[in-house]
Amino acid sequence: DRLQQGHLAFLLLGRLLRSANGFATNPAFQTADGGPVIDTSRAGFLGASQGGILGGAPSALTADWDKVVLAVGGIGYNLLLRRSVDFDKFVPAIEAQYSDELDQVMILELMEQLWARGENAGYSQHLTRDLLPGAIPKQVLLLEAFGDHQVANVSTEKLARSIGVSLKVPSLAPGRSKDTKPQWGIPPITHYPFRGSSLIVWDFGSPAPPTTNTPPRSGEDPHGDLGESPDALTVLLPFVNDGILDNPCGGTVCGTK
Repeated sequence: DRLQQGHLAFLLLGRLLRSANGFATNPAFQTADGGPVIDTSRAGFLGASQGGILGGAPSALTADWDKVVLAVGGIGYNLLLRRSVDFDKFVPAIEAQYSDELDQVMILELMEQLWARGENAGYSQHLTRDLLPGAIPKQVLLLEAFGDHQVANVSTEKLARSIGVSLKVPSLAPGRSKDTKPQWGIPPITHYPFRGSSLIVWDFGSPAPPTTNTPPRSGEDPHGDLGESPDALTVLLPFVNDGILDNPCGGTVCGTK
């Protein structure tokens, strides 16, 4: 219920930014001559981490913005939690009540039936196609930090396949991933400038994530490194303003801070 209430708040925020009868009517958002300091002709959505897991929900429901950036986000808490170091503090309480590992799995799967109503799992398929009533199609940019300790890469890539995005290549150096086929099922971008929805993988040098249902624990956590990367920040402005992705990182693997 709180997640859904939060989504309503973001939908209202988007409407207040876009409407000529919203924030633009308040002196706090006006120039000295009474003109709006807000461009009411467009808005975009940026959600990172938890916001990248939840942000697809309000975005799929609105016509007030059409550009969506989901940074180090993913889909499905039932997949995410056991692969996140953030869940460590909750594991002892669960194991104390449910010692059987199968019961623990069942609990997360059953809880996801509620969580899906407030996160990307319940809405991602409606972002770019199969639109919900009153919504418009979104152009989505996903940003993944390779080896993320908090939001598993498999969850980000599951979200990418659900939305139907294309992959910026090269995504990783050969042999860097433990996966047989890294970013399986996500087609590569073949030309620039690119105007579709996309996934960019950022490699900051952290060890490759495990292939087991466990979180990465070795090396530094790259979860927050995107905010310190000039290349990552440079990608955002042309995407939000014009929906353009223009050969990020100069055609090489992205990852410099």
